[in-house]
Amino acid sequence: MNRIDNQQFSRLICGCEKPGRYTGGELNQIRKETVPVRGAISYPDLYEVGMANNGIRILYDVANALPDVACERVFAVPHEFERRLREMNMPLFTLETRTVLCDLDLIGFNLSHEMLYTNVLQILDLGGIPLLRKDRKDGDPVIVAGGEAVSNPAPAMEFFDAVFIGDGEEGIQDMLLCIKKGKEEGLSRNEMLKLMGSVEGVLFPHLYAYRYGDSRLKGVEGPPVNKRVYRGKDPVIPEKPLVPGFRIVQERAVVDVTRGCDNLCSFCHAGYYDLPYRSYRIGNLREKIFRILDNTGYSELSLGSLSISDYGDLVPFINTVLPDLTRRGVSLSLPSLRVDRSTIEILEHISDVRKSSLTFAIESASDEMRRIANKKLDVEDLIEIVEYIIPRGWRQIKLYFMIGLPGCDEHNEAEAIVALLRRILQAGKKRLGINVTVSPFIPKPHTPFQRRKQMGLEYLQETVLAIKKGLPRSVTVKNHNLQASLLEGIISRGDSRMGEVIYRAYLSGCRHDSWKEHFRFEVWKDVLDDVVPGWELYLDERSPEDILPWDMVKTGFEKLIAAKTC
Repeated sequence: MNRIDNQQFSRLICGCEKPGRYTGGELNQIRKETVPVRGAISYPDLYEVGMANNGIRILYDVANALPDVACERVFAVPHEFERRLREMNMPLFTLETRTVLCDLDLIGFNLSHEMLYTNVLQILDLGGIPLLRKDRKDGDPVIVAGGEAVSNPAPAMEFFDAVFIGDGEEGIQDMLLCIKKGKEEGLSRNEMLKLMGSVEGVLFPHLYAYRYGDSRLKGVEGPPVNKRVYRGKDPVIPEKPLVPGFRIVQERAVVDVTRGCDNLCSFCHAGYYDLPYRSYRIGNLREKIFRILDNTGYSELSLGSLSISDYGDLVPFINTVLPDLTRRGVSLSLPSLRVDRSTIEILEHISDVRKSSLTFAIESASDEMRRIANKKLDVEDLIEIVEYIIPRGWRQIKLYFMIGLPGCDEHNEAEAIVALLRRILQAGKKRLGINVTVSPFIPKPHTPFQRRKQMGLEYLQETVLAIKKGLPRSVTVKNHNLQASLLEGIISRGDSRMGEVIYRAYLSGCRHDSWKEHFRFEVWKDVLDDVVPGWELYLDERSPEDILPWDMVKTGFEKLIAAKTC
């Protein structure tokens, strides 16, 4: 097994930016020198983003719990480091033992969104691994993808040997044990992949064929795959999570208290794809929280949930842990508060918490558009919350809006958002800072809005501009990169032709597409024009007769989605 030695490594990182991205050796790192199976996991972004991903923490912990398996880490690298690797003719390597990637047994990618695909290709390319599934042979690692982005596996089928559909806590162990058994029995790479076919949730891209006619998808042949659901009574929580050696995008302890969301907003991919909704009892969570804090030294705790207000045990949970958190000087972060009067009760119980900011997802300022989207929110409740928090010390709120939702053709979204924000300003009596994030609606697979139209750039640009012009400077308005959101929508509902688009975009220099300063829409557009002329059709409304590229993925909630489709 080839590894980068100390002399090579020193030459490589000498003078590079943020060498801590590559050194490893962090607090709570797990390093195993000699094991039968060596794999790696990756959230394919820069170290400081990937290390903030809680899924990576969980997978790292459960995979390394296997005694005969080492699970290491690798992340995407910036352009300047990629150049250094190529100039020095050195392969990319893992952080724990600096093992070159092509010598691993398995590499698993956790993909939360579609703009990470070119980073996957960068990691494979720099690691000396063929980019395309069909070009890999015995001796090459098995390449697996999981995460919410591959709920539509079609765009990624050219790159992965297997796609894992669903919750990975148990699945990653099952796949690694198949590799272990295959190596013990001297099986070929293809035979080991066949062993993995017994693992619930594993989809093999080579089993599917897409048929086209008149530039439209006419059929998909291949077996259905059921999404795997973790049904443990307690969440998997690493008690000794990795602590990065330098500042990352989110530095805090995270404890998941729910999974999924029972609000079922029609646009929400996570809400539907993570069904069934699971809520974890207080049980031994308190002990785990303080063990995590002891093992990491973090000064902030975040309760992981898509809608923390819906956690039935939230108030008793707060009463159980908050006194000791306060004594330790640890702040409590409650993401995604629901806008209703029950939130005031929650805020009353955390009155002693350091007042930072509160976050509310409004989505639409139009009552009718919220009704269409099944977004339960009363504007009067929001105003009451604002009036409540001002005399109690909160000085900052974050509000999220989505533009381009179904019904936007019949409503002036910008005008409604501006009017609501001015009313909130008035309720805040000029003592409340307001940060607003505006995101385009992207119709996602496995949601009631999966067949809906995605609005084009002209509409989105005009709406964002009108919002910014209509508000005073005291309101900070940021928007997602509109061109990147357009591309994300095209890929997320794309078919197998998107594989060639992603491949050619990478060869044309695209990487780090979720970073505004690196995103090159003109390159993507040129490739789209060449590979799938008329690609704008991917944004159009889809009829009930249209075949969906992800139909082979069965979540078990197809009837619910159909019943809520409007």
